Amino acid sequence: MNDHIKEINYAEKDTRTGGSSTSVSRTMSYFARGTYSYDSRYYLSANYRRDGNSSFGKYKRWAQFWSVGASWNIHKEAFYDVDWLKVMKLKATYGTSGNSRIDTSVAAGSYSYDDSYSYIGVTGATLSTVPNPGLSWETTRMINFGLDAQIGRVLDIEVEYYNNVTKDLLSRIYVSRTISDDRIYANVGRIRNSGFEINLTSHNIARKDFEW
Repeated sequence: MNDHIKEINYAEKDTRTGGSSTSVSRTMSYFARGTYSYDSRYYLSANYRRDGNSSFGKYKRWAQFWSVGASWNIHKEAFYDVDWLKVMKLKATYGTSGNSRIDTSVAAGSYSYDDSYSYIGVTGATLSTVPNPGLSWETTRMINFGLDAQIGRVLDIEVEYYNNVTKDLLSRIYVSRTISDDRIYANVGRIRNSGFEINLTSHNIARKDFEW
């Protein structure tokens, strides 16, 4: 009951019922990161993580993800001699990530108990969620290349190309009616997103007490 329900007398006394549900899931992660820079010109980074989620199948709960990145400040080089281009930076990253946004009962399955399923006076149960013990993480492979530049002190330019491929998509599919009249979650499909992003930032006025 809550404050939004003021009356319950409009329902038949014999059909007034209550219900509740609860679910428990556990996650665990290990993470490591390393960075390296040299002379403010070259930068390297690496990340590694191992994630576990109890909502997946017994043998599919753990997954590994990683990424590496590098950047080069060309304007810091001795040979660089472009006065009007104050900043020139190249960067690139490659890595993987995962998605585990599923209900706790999706892989293990669940049953519903109700007196409407009774047999000879005994409360029965029906399969409400079909189990899929082979359900695993949805993974995405990401590739990015970018260029940062600054024209004078007026205009900042960021150009980036991305190419992301997601596989083993977590999606619901129909199964045989002899198994269930509902859809079940499975790893199906593959999707690719790619394109360019351009960001321009203009500094028209930069004073001590005013900036635009």
